[in-house]
Amino acid sequence: MRKSIRQSFMRQMRGRPFRNTRLEQEFGAAYYLSGVRTGYVFSLMAALSFVVFSCVEYFAFQRPMNDTVQVVRAGLILLFFAIGWHAKVHTEKYEKNFHLIAPALMVVYVSGILFFEYRTQLEGHPEFFYLSVNSTCILLTIACYYFMRLPISIAVVLSLLLAALTVGTVYVSGVFNVTVVGRMLTYISVSNAVGFWIRRMFDMRERRIFLQTKKLKNVAALKQRLIEAETAANRTKTQFMAMLSHEIRTPMHTVTRLMAVMQKDFDGQLSEKRLKTFQQVEQACD
Repeated sequence: MRKSIRQSFMRQMRGRPFRNTRLEQEFGAAYYLSGVRTGYVFSLMAALSFVVFSCVEYFAFQRPMNDTVQVVRAGLILLFFAIGWHAKVHTEKYEKNFHLIAPALMVVYVSGILFFEYRTQLEGHPEFFYLSVNSTCILLTIACYYFMRLPISIAVVLSLLLAALTVGTVYVSGVFNVTVVGRMLTYISVSNAVGFWIRRMFDMRERRIFLQTKKLKNVAALKQRLIEAETAANRTKTQFMAMLSHEIRTPMHTVTRLMAVMQKDFDGQLSEKRLKTFQQVEQACD
């Protein structure tokens, strides 16, 4: 009983895999390759977001570029730009280690956001701090469930780690409030449920699209093979008819010459019936 429950739970966690092992492997490869593309796009977007934050704080809040926050942010900008470019050029390397690289990128990005918010929170306005860290955790929780194309078990563990980092940052801050943190945990729990539901819904949808695409490709390949087979058959038929025509025409020339010689030798000695027969043979040979 426990074993069947555990198997059912794991099946629900993995979604509804194809019973055909080879088909499931093909789908997984295509699915995770799409996740790699999303991963390097995420890296570039993360770098751009840090650029925007750095510019806003420099021009709007006069935070100097040699400030600790600005220096750390500049380092993360270079890191994420480098990872995004390298992942785009060497996709196959990231595809092999995607399950490790994508969570690490997510943790680094969240840690950077939380560090910046912790160092730059506005005095007297803790609600801004709560709103920022909570919204970051919610958005990235949904992202790790679907957009990063991680296995569902890794996505669950990563979302729990993001929640722990967020709550831990709030706890060590100077604006900790039990009531507000309780609300944050409620929102984060809801985002996990929504992310899990989105993942299951889109997983089934993408499996249907994958099957339809697979069928269309198979039909196209079958049509192409039929066309090639028909072309080969026509070519063989043409070659056979040419060979047959040559093999038949050669003796027919001999028969035609023989009939001409016979008519010449027996000129005036053939009956009308025999002469008509000779003419029919000549016409048939032509």
